[in-house]
Amino acid sequence: MNIQIVGRDFLDRVLSDGTAYNVVYITEPGKEVKDCVALYSKEYLPMWFYDVVFPIGNKYTPPTKEQIEEILNLTSSREEPFIVSCAAGISRSSATAYLITYQKTGSIDEALNILSPNRHSPNILIAKHGSEIFNNPEVYTRLINWLQVNGLHHENSAL
Repeated sequence: MNIQIVGRDFLDRVLSDGTAYNVVYITEPGKEVKDCVALYSKEYLPMWFYDVVFPIGNKYTPPTKEQIEEILNLTSSREEPFIVSCAAGISRSSATAYLITYQKTGSIDEALNILSPNRHSPNILIAKHGSEIFNNPEVYTRLINWLQVNGLHHENSAL
């Protein structure tokens, strides 16, 4: 699977390599899409949501199941390569890339293999939404297990 998980600061460098990427660009509400995304990508889908798993006051709203479904609907009909980008390339983008990889390959093992415990800590709400969209609870539970095994997640914070 040809998919890259990239933080916003490195996106220009990756996109300017001449490859025509399909890009999922996740940013906070109110932020602009970086110019390089429109200039260098084959196609892109901007998404605006915070990196939270439950609402925090009236300001920080979590990603919705509909937003994750929109991403998966777009990527289901697109060919590789993909870039999934968020602010740091750690949480929202890694969870989304995990779901896209599962969608394209049908393999949870292959989806987990794109993640690095030294770099990624996937947003569990995004994974939960994905498991519901795919009607496969294992998509969520296997990621929770991966997080726990790698010391990245505590059992009492699972959704």
